[in-house]
Parts: sequence; C-alpha cells; structure tokens
Amino acid sequence: MALLLLLPALSGRAEVAASGSHALYLDAQGQVWAWGSNHRGESQPGEKAEAVCLPQRVFSGAAQIACARQFSLALDKEGAAWIWGGVPAGMLENAEPFRTDAPVRLAGDAIKIAADENCCALLFSNGQARWFDGAWHEIEGPVRDVAVGVAFALYVTEKDEARITGEGYLQALYGESLDRTLLEGCKGVYAAGQTALLIGKDGALYAMGASGSEGRLGLDTPAWLTQPVPNGAGNVVCAFPGISCSGALDAGGQLYLWGGLYSWYTSFDGEGAPQSSTAEGMLLNFGKTPAPVYANVKSVAVGDAFAIIEFMDGRLVSFGSNDWGQAGDGVRTLFQLIPDEDDDGDESDSELIVTDNQQRVFPSEVLIGKEQG
Repeated sequence: MALLLLLPALSGRAEVAASGSHALYLDAQGQVWAWGSNHRGESQPGEKAEAVCLPQRVFSGAAQIACARQFSLALDKEGAAWIWGGVPAGMLENAEPFRTDAPVRLAGDAIKIAADENCCALLFSNGQARWFDGAWHEIEGPVRDVAVGVAFALYVTEKDEARITGEGYLQALYGESLDRTLLEGCKGVYAAGQTALLIGKDGALYAMGASGSEGRLGLDTPAWLTQPVPNGAGNVVCAFPGISCSGALDAGGQLYLWGGLYSWYTSFDGEGAPQSSTAEGMLLNFGKTPAPVYANVKSVAVGDAFAIIEFMDGRLVSFGSNDWGQAGDGVRTLFQLIPDEDDDGDESDSELIVTDNQQRVFPSEVLIGKEQG
C-alpha cells in the first residue's frame, strides 16, 4: 500500500471541501488553497489553465469553505461570503452567467455557507437563511443549520427539527410535498446531488434520497427513499455525502465510507460545460453499508469521483479519479477526445481515449505549498 506522507503539523481549525472535479483546503491560518478543474476559474480565478494540478492559495482570512461544481465559496472572519469561478445567472442579480477574475462578495452577516452542483445556501447571524438553485429562496427562521442539494435544501429549526424544502422534479419523485419535517431532534444536515444525510440527537445517521446501484446512502437497497432511514452509522459528528460515495466521521475520529468512486473521465467545452464523459467501472468500492476505513481523521470531502482526507496529525491525502488534477500532487490523467465520425454535430457521441492514467487507487499526498511547474 502507498505511504501516507506527512505534512507539517497544523495548529487550529482546518477543513476540506470538494465538488465536481476540484477541491479546497482551509488551513489553520485561514488561507484557502484550491486545485483540480478550472474551466470557469473555480480553482484559480483569473487564470486560463483548465487544470490546476498543485494547490494554489486563492483566499486569505477565511473561516469556512464550500464547493459547487463550477464555483467556490469562502466565508471570511467578518461574516462576508465570497464567490469565485462560474457565477450562475441570477446569483448576483446578473442576467447571464459570468466568470470572475477574483473572489466577489456575495453577502454579509453570514455564519455558514453550503454549496453543491450550481446551488448554494447561506445562514445569517439573525437566524434567517436563503438558498439558490437558479433563483433565491428565503427560509424563515430561526434556523441553526442549512445544507443544499440539487433542487432542494435541508435546514434545522431552533427546535431541532430537520426540514426539507424544494420544488420541481424532486417533488414529483418524492410524490409528496418537499416542505415538511423529516426528523425531530436533529443535530445537523448534509446534502449533495440527490443525497441527504441527517444526524439524530443520539448520533445515529439517517439517509434519504437516491440510493443508486453503488449504495451511496449506506443502505443495501436501490430504492428512492422519501423519508430518512438509519443506515447503521452511530456516534456520528459530521457526514460527507457524494453522488456515488458518502461517509461519516464519529466522535473518536473513525471514518466510515460507503458506495464507491468510479474510474471517471470528463471533457469540457470552451464554456466550461461538460462535453463528454466515460466511466470504466468502479475504481474503489466500499460496499453498500458503512465500513470503517481510516482512524484519526479530522475532516473529509467527496467530489464526483475522488475524495480528500485530512488527518488529525496534519496529513492531507487524496484518492480516486484524477482527470483534472484532483490528486493535488502535480500530475493528472491525460486523454484525447476523438470526434464523432458521423459528423452529425452531436459532440456527446465523441470517444474519450485515455493516454496516461494517473488515477489514485491508494491515497496520495496533496502537496500544499509546492510551486506549480
């Protein structure tokens, strides 16, 4: 097994975030480092490089971080939320989506940020919250926690009730109102894609939404769950949902993972939109129920087909697909997009050929602070 290389020990609070094909790391000094895909500046605003293979410092004075697929968020120590990358239409009263050249102020007086896909959520110091999925929606407070997935948001009221709100196709899938209570006595809520995870008052982890064939809910069922169900993880203090792999961390620092990470490659067009993808089966399969994987873990983030783990002793590692430099160690998988021979204008029919596979089955050190070659 590959060695987990040691980074200098960090003091204070740090965390990681991931979505799509890029990741963020918040160090103990409040500096934000970013790497991975950069098609709309989500990793390194103002730079034209499509991939950032070594972490770059992009923000200072941060207290929290969050990732969406094509933009990144940071909450500074004064409560201002900042965004960089591809800003969706309507998020900043902009009629059209645009790409930032530097972090742009999104809101003030915030105490929590959350993001997923092209959505985000903000919790304010007055207990009010709002979330964005192409338009802004208000959540009446008092609210003490908030999370956002695709077309829905989760929040926890001052009475510790976990609730869901949303509209559109998810409401049709659930077959009932999305504006309802899910769990009483809730400690925290987490969301990604169509996956929702909730921590009960006793530390039990509840899951709902799309289970998928790989078992991303931690339940050995392919069913779509419209109500939260315990998945067997206990003494949980935080959770990390993903679109095919999810995880949870217990109070002793034990990391549990379930689902799997695909061997995944994606090409993008000139506007930064996904153009062609191919999956070559499961790269890492953790099973359909929570399995203990690593001990002494501090924080975790799961992207589309990769994961980042920060250990309590300061080690920062990544594993999974590496088509846009998600490994953060200076290299990436190389591939070519072979145009469709039919020339019918449908670029989704193009074939993606891998020429140098650099995906990570074993954890690889994320090289924070190294120079970009």
